[in-house]
Amino acid sequence: MLALYKLVAKTNLKSPTISFPLIFPIIIMLLLSTGVVINPDLKSVDNVTQVNNQITNIFVTVVAIVTMQTGLMGFGFNFMNLKKSVMLRRIGATKLKKSEVIGAMIGYGLTIWLIAITEIVILLEIFSAANFFYSPAFKTVTKNIPKVVGHFYISSINWGFFFLALIIMLIASYTIGIFVCSVSKTDNSFQAVVMAYFFTVSLMSGMLLSTYIEVWMRWIGFFLPHAYINELFKLSSGILTIGSGSFNNGQEGGNINTYKFILDIIIPLVVSVAALGATIKYLKFD
Repeated sequence: MLALYKLVAKTNLKSPTISFPLIFPIIIMLLLSTGVVINPDLKSVDNVTQVNNQITNIFVTVVAIVTMQTGLMGFGFNFMNLKKSVMLRRIGATKLKKSEVIGAMIGYGLTIWLIAITEIVILLEIFSAANFFYSPAFKTVTKNIPKVVGHFYISSINWGFFFLALIIMLIASYTIGIFVCSVSKTDNSFQAVVMAYFFTVSLMSGMLLSTYIEVWMRWIGFFLPHAYINELFKLSSGILTIGSGSFNNGQEGGNINTYKFILDIIIPLVVSVAALGATIKYLKFD
């Protein structure tokens, strides 16, 4: 298995696609960090709390998006790179099982994912130390108030919900990504499908639009397994809470009831099992 892992890594390191999962977290961090805002009508201490809450949400959102991107696209790009190098056909001619090959590709993908998550944490610390999150207006409103950021998200995140969402996100993203790869005849068709799904989920599930999304966007979210996982991430950051509410996809300050919370766990896992079953049937090495 280790030799197969090294082979997958060696093949992918020669491909230009290796740069995308490493640059993507930086772009998303910069994009979301510029959206940190203040309310001049609030007291200074309240503004510090507000900004810290936004930084927590940035961390959770970026981790969710990068994890989804790594799972959906990572395996497919690895698979297509091996196909282009004729290495996959040679592997298929050996006695190696499909599960071993898939396991090596997922292992390589998880390595890249861990590097990306490390990038996110380092960038968050650098931005905090450099007061990147604090605009001139914020500094004026909150002068003489100690600004504690950086490690704030460590204590404000519900880590139980966070790791639950992270595990389900990895499972769902990889199984759906592998399934799309198994039924795609060319790398162009694979890229078209996963990119369309990725951006649909990011925009329609409330992943990027955390304060308000239109009703029709919420209806689309019912059919996207990652929209349910996104609610688990929002539970971890405090944007959503478990209460007496119902389906409140991405609405800030909303509640979801216990029944909906259970569905947020079950639906992505059911889709993952179905995708994995289809993959075993359709995935080929030629």
